[in-house]
Parts: sequence; C-alpha cells; structure tokens
Amino acid sequence: MEYIDSGFAMSLRAVQRNIPGLAKGIWNLVGMRYIDTIMKKTVPQWWYDFKKEKIYKAAEKYKVPVFSSSSLRYTEGAQDIAQGKTVGKVLGAEAFSPCKLEQTHPDLFWYGIHGVETLYTVMGTGCKKVVRISTDDTDVVVGTWDDNRIGTFRGIRSGKSDYGGTVYGEKAIAQIGTYSGYNPLLVRIIEFFKTGIAPVTPKETLEIYAFLEAAHESKRRGGVPVTLEEVMKKSRA
Repeated sequence: MEYIDSGFAMSLRAVQRNIPGLAKGIWNLVGMRYIDTIMKKTVPQWWYDFKKEKIYKAAEKYKVPVFSSSSLRYTEGAQDIAQGKTVGKVLGAEAFSPCKLEQTHPDLFWYGIHGVETLYTVMGTGCKKVVRISTDDTDVVVGTWDDNRIGTFRGIRSGKSDYGGTVYGEKAIAQIGTYSGYNPLLVRIIEFFKTGIAPVTPKETLEIYAFLEAAHESKRRGGVPVTLEEVMKKSRA
C-alpha cells in the first residue's frame, strides 16, 4: 500500500520502508494531521469542501471506486421503503436523529448527517432547495425536491434522542425504524471490497453534502431558502 497523494487518513502500515517513504509517512502522519486540525478549527466549511472535491477528483482520475455512507442508510425499515416494499412511491418523509454540534465540523456534518442520510435513503436524490430553522435545542431543515415532494430533517439536542422517522407513500404511511447497528453496513462494505461496485453513488453523496451546506447557509442568512445548486457552484469555484 502506498499513498498516491498526501492524504487525510493515516496508517502506519502504509509507510514505505525507505527514506523517501518514511519522510512522506511522517509528513502524512504529523504534518498533514496538524494542518487538518488547524483548518477544521479555523475554516471548517471551506476545508471540508476542499477535501471532498480532492477525494472525488482523485478517485475519478485513478479510477478507484469510493463511497461514503451512514450506517443508518441500511436499517431494515429504510431499505424496505427505498425498495418500494412498504409504502409504494414515497411522496414525502420526515427523519430525525441526534444533532450534537462540534466546533471542528460545520453544524450538521457531525451528527445531523445520520438523519439527513436516512431522509435521502427513502426520498432519493433531487432536492433543489432547503430552509433551516435553528434554536439551541433543535434544528429543522425542510427540503423541496424537484417533483415538489417535501422532505424534513429534525435534529435533536435536548431531551430524549433517537433515530427514525415517518414516510408518507401512495399505499401507506410507515415508520422508518430506529438504529440497528453496524452489521448491515459492514455487509455492504465487504460486498464493495469484493466487487468494486460502490453501493452509494458519488452523485448522491455530493448532493447530501450540498443539502448540509445549504442548510448551514440558510441558518447564516436567518432562515431564507438556499438552493443546492448555489452551494455546489461555490464549492466548485
């Protein structure tokens, strides 16, 4: 194993046993780690955008499959709904999760991403704009999809917290279900290593990030609607 470029995840096992390799390993382990910490604390949103673009551009250039996923994507209830087994066509959904904040991460990237990924699992891609209402204890983000469906994420910071949600479909209204551990995700990871086929497309992952960033921008502007296209253009600039 060797690094094609300086990375953000470090492994001592990847250090080459020669002087250039050791030097690069020390830089990755110490230098980049220190820079990563500083950048996350000073310009977290820009830094996450930079790393995200760097990862996916490198994966495309070197033809390396890559995917990102919350374990909440593979709860049995969410998968049954996504596959049309429970409610038929999904007309709208509400998802919730804990939403603790961490100063080294843009607001929803720390814990809120789990509830947002649950929302995307059942709704699919196609969100065009979001509006965010934020208080000390709660975040509510309302997304409008391109076919006028509405998807809502509720982030919980006080009282009882859990994972789940409700889906409104053509045939039924159903609960998404709660967290069921890491095993379902690990099954997909093993399949990914065997087949090289990513179970989540870069398009969907990048749209989820855009949803989170647009929600962050909506809060900054006082709760006005922000389009995903706007933040995507800004990220690519």
